Amino acid sequence: MQNYRALRDTIIFRKPMAAGYEMPAPDQILPEFNRVETAMNGAMDELQSAEEADADAMAVHGNDSYEQARLVTLLGLIIGFVLAAFIGFGVMRLIKRQLATVSTALSAVADGDLTVSAEVRSRHELGQMAEATNRARDGLVTSVRQLSHGAEERAT
Repeated sequence: MQNYRALRDTIIFRKPMAAGYEMPAPDQILPEFNRVETAMNGAMDELQSAEEADADAMAVHGNDSYEQARLVTLLGLIIGFVLAAFIGFGVMRLIKRQLATVSTALSAVADGDLTVSAEVRSRHELGQMAEATNRARDGLVTSVRQLSHGAEERAT
């Protein structure tokens, strides 16, 4: 590369000869220039091949990283959906059980059976609804007892 620059600068750009470089004989300038140019072109080709190999290796590595990240993301999504489904199913069962006890108690009251109470399983809205159902049933029981007691007193 240094010989190429020295020849180029001297012959093409008409600069003074670089220190430490001797100009070949006039009949050897063109063959020397061609030899140096060929050597430089060979070095550039090697450099380009090395760069392409590095770029290919980086592309393969990037593609592998992308594939791995995509797999991890998809697995995370699948696991998240499965967990969400299990949690949703569990919550649905809890709500369904609580509503079933309230429904059973209200059906019994509608049929005239005031002995069935709703099971209170929690303190949130469904549990409060079960407690309210039980208070309403207890109020009906109290009212029926008072009416029965008043009727018995009048009968005697």
